[in-house]
Amino acid sequence: MNGTDAARRQGSPGLAAAWHPRDIPLDAIDHGALGDHPLLFDLVVGASFVEISAEHYTRNLVDHCAGRDEVVAWLAGHWEPEEMRHGEVLRDYALRAWPHFPWQAAYDDFHADYAAACSADELEGSRALEMAARCVVETGTATFYRMLADYSPEPVLGRIATLIGQDEVRHYHHFRQYFELYNGQEGRGRLAIVKALRRRFGEVEDDDVWYAFKHIHRHRHGREPTAAQYRAMKARIRPIFHRHFPYGQAARMLLRVLNLDGVPKRAAEALLVPAMRLALMR
Repeated sequence: MNGTDAARRQGSPGLAAAWHPRDIPLDAIDHGALGDHPLLFDLVVGASFVEISAEHYTRNLVDHCAGRDEVVAWLAGHWEPEEMRHGEVLRDYALRAWPHFPWQAAYDDFHADYAAACSADELEGSRALEMAARCVVETGTATFYRMLADYSPEPVLGRIATLIGQDEVRHYHHFRQYFELYNGQEGRGRLAIVKALRRRFGEVEDDDVWYAFKHIHRHRHGREPTAAQYRAMKARIRPIFHRHFPYGQAARMLLRVLNLDGVPKRAAEALLVPAMRLALMR
C-alpha cells in the first residue's frame, strides 16, 4: 500500500462534506433552460474533466508534503475524493443534459494531455509557499462555482454549483491553515508570499482551460480548434465573468493569506479587485 492509499484510510469523518451525488435530482433537469444558454455546456464539461482528474495533482502534493501526516491524510483522504466527487456529479449532469456528446471519449483524450502536463515541477519549492499558492487555486474554484450558480438558469445545475463552491471554500480554509502551519517553521515574508500568489494566479486555468476546450471542440466538430477559435470562446465567456464573478470575495480570500488588517487590507482590496477584472477579462 503506497503513501496515498494509506492516507486515504486516515482522517476524521468530520472533515468531510455533508452531501452526496445521489442527493442530486438529475431527473429534474430543465432541458429547456439549458437550450437558451449554450455556454453552460463548455463550462460544465470543462470543469468535469479537470475535477475528475484530481488523482494527478493530489499525488504531486502528497509527495511534496511527505512527513506531515495530518496534511497528507487530509489531502488523500478528503480533498482528492471530494474533488473527484465534484467531477463525477458534473459528468453525470453533463451526460443527462447533453446525452449526444461523447463525454467519455473526449475525457480520455483530455486525460492523456492533462496527465502528461500535471508535473510536480509546477509546485513551489517551499511547502509554505505551495500551500499559499493552493489558496489561489481554491479561491479560483470557489468563486468560479459561485459564478456558475449565479449564472445558471437551470436549478439543478445551480444547486450542484452551490454545493461544490461550498466545498471549495472549505478546502481553501484547510490550505490556509496548512500554509500557516508550514510558515510557522519557514518564516516566509509577505514579499515571497505575494510572488508565489502572483505566479500561481498567472498559471491557474491556462492549461486546464485549453486542454478542455481542445478536446470538447474535437469531439463536437471533428477537428482541432484553432487559436482564433480558442480566443473566441474566451471572449464569449467574458460577459459571464463581468456580470456574475464575485471579485470582492476572490480578493478577500487571497488577501487573508497575507494576514492584512485595517487600512492596508482595504487599500489592497481596492487595488486587487480592478486588477483581477483586467486579468480575467483578457
